[in-house]
Amino acid sequence: MTPRTCPRCRATLHTEDANSLVFCWNCGAPQVYLSEELQEQFAQQQLAPQAGDAAATPVEPITDPTAVLWSRAIQLAGLAGAAVLALSLVAAVVPPAALLVPLWAVGAPIVVMGIYCARTPRTRITSAFGSQLGLLTGISIALAYMVVSTLVLLCMRFVLHQGAQLDAQNAESLDTARKWLQTSGYSGGLEQFKSLQAAMAVPEYHAGYAVLGSAMVSAVYTLYATLAGAFAGLLRSRAKAR
Repeated sequence: MTPRTCPRCRATLHTEDANSLVFCWNCGAPQVYLSEELQEQFAQQQLAPQAGDAAATPVEPITDPTAVLWSRAIQLAGLAGAAVLALSLVAAVVPPAALLVPLWAVGAPIVVMGIYCARTPRTRITSAFGSQLGLLTGISIALAYMVVSTLVLLCMRFVLHQGAQLDAQNAESLDTARKWLQTSGYSGGLEQFKSLQAAMAVPEYHAGYAVLGSAMVSAVYTLYATLAGAFAGLLRSRAKAR
């Protein structure tokens, strides 16, 4: 067997260390040299177990495909409110388009449920989910309605300077209610109306009364939207059960 020598000091290496010798016993020079190809293979062998562990453990948890996607539900409810704002802007330019606002408000909970089912067909639809989606839709449209009403009043009073016209309309409505109470013969209601009419002369009370009226309309509509959504969810659940 041809003896091996150290490439640095030319010292003869021991034959018994041929399979295990890494450094020269004389000068300490390294005796094992790996090519770049072998180094890449070694690195791949080291990374293979780590890749297997990563593949065994999923990065994202497995979710129920029939679960509700609330991000999409909230997005659709917000779009329902945005539609009210858009229709109100159109109505400001084309007054007959104002009829589209109540029509959309009536059908919005059912339309939103239909769009959600079309975009997410695997969701398990129930009446409970329908009522929740209807509630979100009602809140979104009610907020949009209050924003539009507030902006309209502010523009009419401070931008267009039509405050006198608004006050005249309110006075006419109060006068109509007073005449109705007089013809009904209910004296107690007439006395209460006189107190209300006197209080309406105070600007702060007048503003609070307008806010209260808008809040009551919003609450009633939100209740309607919740019931309509529950009804739509009930119909959808029966359709899936067949």
